[in-house]
Amino acid sequence: KINKTLSAVLSFVTRTTLILLILFGVAFIYRQLSGSNYSIEQVTVPKGLEEAGYTGQVVANRMFNRVNTIVKSERLADVANEYQNANSVVDLNVEVVGIGVPIRSITTMLGDALGIHNRKSISGNMAIDGDTLVLELNINGEVEKFQTAFDNNIERAMAVLIERSAEAILMHTSPYVLARHYLLRDSEGAFRLGRYILNKHENNPDVEPIGFFAVAAGYYTESDFVAAERVIRAGIAKYSDDLNLHAALSTMLHRQLRYDEALAQCKKIIAMLDDNTPINRVSRSYLNLSFIMGDLQKLDSALYYAEQARDADKDFIEAYVYIGELSIFRNDTLQAIEHWTTAFEKGLRVSDYRTMMRSHPKLMEDPRVKAMMTRAQRDY
Repeated sequence: KINKTLSAVLSFVTRTTLILLILFGVAFIYRQLSGSNYSIEQVTVPKGLEEAGYTGQVVANRMFNRVNTIVKSERLADVANEYQNANSVVDLNVEVVGIGVPIRSITTMLGDALGIHNRKSISGNMAIDGDTLVLELNINGEVEKFQTAFDNNIERAMAVLIERSAEAILMHTSPYVLARHYLLRDSEGAFRLGRYILNKHENNPDVEPIGFFAVAAGYYTESDFVAAERVIRAGIAKYSDDLNLHAALSTMLHRQLRYDEALAQCKKIIAMLDDNTPINRVSRSYLNLSFIMGDLQKLDSALYYAEQARDADKDFIEAYVYIGELSIFRNDTLQAIEHWTTAFEKGLRVSDYRTMMRSHPKLMEDPRVKAMMTRAQRDY
């Protein structure tokens, strides 16, 4: 009887363990294949490029790094988390299985069997066609193709394709970041992106507003503020609760020195903020309001809203810089030094830090500034 009881218990434990392992496996596959992250999974390159050091892994990493650089330059760190470095999803051989099949290949096959598919993959194929370098990029099933002449300079051609691939990845995965990237840099790129979105995503409330923003960014880059405002107002008429469109309108009004309208627009944006608003939008909204107050010589109000921007996002370098500038106007050199030094420690470019400090010779006498300048000279 005891043996039968032990046998029943062991059988129950075995079945339970097996069920738990199966559930764990399904959960692992689901997590791998249906997560929100994008991953540059594979880039194939011809043998000649591999021999020159441009392996698939190197190209994939450069694509990721360029995308990440653009994202970070626009201060949209929350978006950066959607992208994964190729290194983080590199295939691992399953030596325990003994057949050398990569883990991601196994999960893909099992995922297909379970009806779980990865919709966030990015892959590429690079080829040489005569004196032309060609890249075909597959982004979530959308195919983009680029080519550029070698001109006896592989690195230059590679750099062109890396830039185009990064822009294509952002166009299909995070077009707002790309629109921000084009602003004041590339009007044609902004127009191209905007028209693509307006045609492909008409009446899509999650994407179409970005199309209006991108077209307006093109006009804004060409200093055609009237046309830019017209496009933004058309977007707001259709999507009245879109914060990015409202923010763009406030910037355009401010740029045209229409302070009363810009101020009213900024306050409207502040009233629209809630707990679900991304911190970069919250901090930027307060700083834009601070800029207007500063232009109107309302320094106390400007400082108050700049501090609100800083407190909303402790890593918002621009807020620290502007508080430093306001502190100079208020003859508070200690606050200026503290905030500019903090900005430097959080990533402000050395050249910008030096320029700010040298523009105020009295600040250069402060021991903390001397120490930071010495450190900048040594480390950078």
